[in-house]
Amino acid sequence: MEEKKNTISDALREKAESLLKQLPEEKSRDTHSDIMKVLHELHVHQIELELQNEELQRAHNALEKSRSNYMRLYHDAPVGYIVLDQSGITRKVNQTFAQMLGAEPETISGTPFADFLVGEDRAIFRARLKAFYRNPIDKQIDVRLARSGTPFHVSLRAIINEDLPPSISGSSNELLVTVTDISERHRYQTALEEKTKELEDILSSISDGFISLDTQLKIHYFNNAAEQLLRIKRHEVLDRYLFDAFPFARGSEFETWFQKALHSGEVQHFETHFDQTPHNEWFEVSAYPYGDGLSVFFRIITERKLAENALRQSEERFRSYIEHSPYGVFVTTSEGDFQKVNPAFCTMTGLSVDELRGLNINKIFLPELFPENVSRPKQFQREVRYINCDGKIGWASLSTVKIDQNKFLSFVEEISERKNIQRELLESQRALSLYNKIATTFLVSRDEDLFHNVLDLLLDSFSCEFGYVGYINDAGDLVCPTMTRDIWEKCSLDNKDIVFRKKDWAGLWGQSLLEERPLVANENLAAPTGHIALHNALAVPVMHHSRVIGQFVLANKEDGFSEADLNLLESTAKQTAPILQSLLDRIQQEKLQKRLDIVNRQLDKVESLNRMAAAIAHNYNNLLTIIMGGIELAIEDLPEHYHDTRRHLKDALQASRHGANIGGMLLTYLGHAMKDEKPLDLGRLTSESIANFSHEKRWEVEIHTHLPEESVIVSADSQLIEKMLYNFLINSAEAMENGGGTISVKVDSAVPAEIETQNRFPVEWQAQVDHYARLTIRDDGCGIDQVNIKKLFDPFYSEKFTGRGMGLATVLGVVKIYKGAITVESTRNQGSTFRIYLPLLHQEDT
Repeated sequence: MEEKKNTISDALREKAESLLKQLPEEKSRDTHSDIMKVLHELHVHQIELELQNEELQRAHNALEKSRSNYMRLYHDAPVGYIVLDQSGITRKVNQTFAQMLGAEPETISGTPFADFLVGEDRAIFRARLKAFYRNPIDKQIDVRLARSGTPFHVSLRAIINEDLPPSISGSSNELLVTVTDISERHRYQTALEEKTKELEDILSSISDGFISLDTQLKIHYFNNAAEQLLRIKRHEVLDRYLFDAFPFARGSEFETWFQKALHSGEVQHFETHFDQTPHNEWFEVSAYPYGDGLSVFFRIITERKLAENALRQSEERFRSYIEHSPYGVFVTTSEGDFQKVNPAFCTMTGLSVDELRGLNINKIFLPELFPENVSRPKQFQREVRYINCDGKIGWASLSTVKIDQNKFLSFVEEISERKNIQRELLESQRALSLYNKIATTFLVSRDEDLFHNVLDLLLDSFSCEFGYVGYINDAGDLVCPTMTRDIWEKCSLDNKDIVFRKKDWAGLWGQSLLEERPLVANENLAAPTGHIALHNALAVPVMHHSRVIGQFVLANKEDGFSEADLNLLESTAKQTAPILQSLLDRIQQEKLQKRLDIVNRQLDKVESLNRMAAAIAHNYNNLLTIIMGGIELAIEDLPEHYHDTRRHLKDALQASRHGANIGGMLLTYLGHAMKDEKPLDLGRLTSESIANFSHEKRWEVEIHTHLPEESVIVSADSQLIEKMLYNFLINSAEAMENGGGTISVKVDSAVPAEIETQNRFPVEWQAQVDHYARLTIRDDGCGIDQVNIKKLFDPFYSEKFTGRGMGLATVLGVVKIYKGAITVESTRNQGSTFRIYLPLLHQEDT
């Protein structure tokens, strides 16, 4: 140490002398050499002291920095530090330990360390403290600290504080103790222990024997099942070599397979028979190699082996029977794979033994007999459908019994013909029952309830939620009275109506009506927004003599509609068709009778009015005749110079004659005109009338005639026919509003079937003879609106001007007189066509 100080002193002196030389020389008068030496020494010593002071300051700073770093490491260490005295009093703690307890270091000092422990651990700590204090090396105490009432595990280790700075330790009689939080490790250890115990419990509880061996086949674990199966206690074999514990197994298949598992590192499964007493048994063994040895699971399978042997013998006994049995016989696994089949089953399915072997039973029998994850019953019998190699589906009676852990024996009898007979009988009974109910309903139900009651029967018979029964009306539209029950109140469509126009037929029901065939759909049904949701539907038209007269529609059957449902409803529709047609005929007849009654009442009124009008017209004409006679006599007796009076009387006479002409036309319209019937050639009479009309030259029209070469003879009054033709020509000419134009006149004959029914007058006219003369007058004038055609022949109706309108009325009167008819075809701005039909007079009638 002294040598080190001298070295430092020499270095300081050399440095001081070097610094002194750098100082400026002082000029003094006193140049005595001793004084100069003393001064020199003083300067050097002064500099040495200053340098020593600087060195001490740096050393002090380094020491303070080292101390600060040491304290930071002490307080920020990942483990807690505490200083304990011999009494176990806490003298000093670092920040980490204070944080463990959730307190400040100052509040902990002076407190017995045992106060920080869980109550159960305090006695342990106090008991071990003295020994811990005497020799702490390689000693450890695991205790639990309490933080805010929550315990956690820590590990305590200690060292004597001889080398610790006084700032950490107070005296040499204290211990520096490290406190390490081992809560996480303790949790893992506890979990590991629990898992280990759980594993041991599992291995002890399993029915298979379990032995754990190391790479040298030394026994490390031996479970309860192994004790029972091998008839030996665990303590007798643990930590012993396997074949020392069981010397009679040395050189057996056990040793061979265990060595193979260890050397190959692969799992080995094997079955072996051991014939040494008391282990004369069959064993099933699985050896699983792992890094530290071998895990062996084993069980005794003597009973299974005996059963297998018995099964083999049984199979031999039954093989002959199976091969020659008239019924199908097969063996399957628990998964349903065919293992054995007999010739009868091959014949039934049309598949060979090789094709069936390995095939699953669900490929033959429908629907799937044994779904996945569903255990098969040990014994069952049922009737099932099967499919053969040609895709044909038949019925079979299947009986199955479990004959082994993984095998089932089945017997099959083909019953398709029997099932078909049963099905046809049931369907026939069901159809007959439904038909009888519907027929009874038609007979006993009121008209307003009839369709509702039939629908209720159908919904109940087919277990459906919705449906309707409808019929086709005279207009060819579908009428559904049953829509008003239960359906409309659940449907939110707008403009709901029970009449569905043919032009609006759509969807499944509409397609069924248009195509006149039954249709069924169990999926992909679309409905308009607001319509009742449809999951399935069945629509069947009701046909009578190849004509649709109604429809049955059902919907929303829970499990969908089958082919049997379709056949039943179609059969019901066929059987119901005559009854429904009879009902519709009755309804139509009642409607026609009502209409006929109305028409008859109207005809009675018209006939009464006609008689009254005819009487008035006769009286009117008689009065006018008297008036005209009186006026003529007055004119003859009047002096010549009464010119004004004579002129007034002549005007009155002319007006009276015009009134008499109107009365005559009215009588003609009513069919009371005087007539002188005789045979007339309608073609010749028409030609003469057109010539007379053309001579008037009042009309700028062209008249084209088409007259027959042979005579067309009618029995009529020539004056009335000429008047009729004249009125027609005037009417056609006046239709040419701008003057000019063409009128076409044609005479020919027709049979009643050729006479139009639309716009025919009189409306009640019916043909009474086999042939009719036909007079056709066609113009290219202004035409007539459809709404006005029915008014054309009304008296005093005209679209021309006021005061006209008796011309066509007179024509209709003439036609009525001769029991004929008139038809009209006209389109606005495209002209009109009139056809007059009069009974044709044959040559033998003349």
